[in-house]
Amino acid sequence: MTLTPAFPVGAAYVPGDAVILRVFEDRYLSMMERVLQGDNTFVSVLISAGSEVGGHDQRFDTGVLVHVDHVEPAEFGIMVYAHAVQAVTVTSWNNDDSYPRVEFTLHRDEELRRQFAEGNFKSLLRLRVLVDLALAVGAAATGTQ
Repeated sequence: MTLTPAFPVGAAYVPGDAVILRVFEDRYLSMMERVLQGDNTFVSVLISAGSEVGGHDQRFDTGVLVHVDHVEPAEFGIMVYAHAVQAVTVTSWNNDDSYPRVEFTLHRDEELRRQFAEGNFKSLLRLRVLVDLALAVGAAATGTQ
């Protein structure tokens, strides 16, 4: 079982997006140290409920694989400059470490490939995230989670 570090955030990224993050929580500073000692990649997913800071968040299972280009010290924590590489689906979460880690599969959806080839990939993935979000909000409102 290969686990990849995961960074739940309050923004949805799609392949090709620039990913700029200020990392300041100890657990994510540790995660970035591990990422930089490895293959410079982590998974980013959108938080569906809760806060970016302090944990106890709920997350979507659709996200992106992110490649770190470089890191700079900041006044408070570090700045991470990266880019989203490919859409992923998280198949399992592991929260045993100080930061989340995931198993994932790369999107193999032929419709996504066709849309990407036509230049509509960002719109399709954002639509998928919005639909997931609307379903989650609807389920929360009706208590059918």
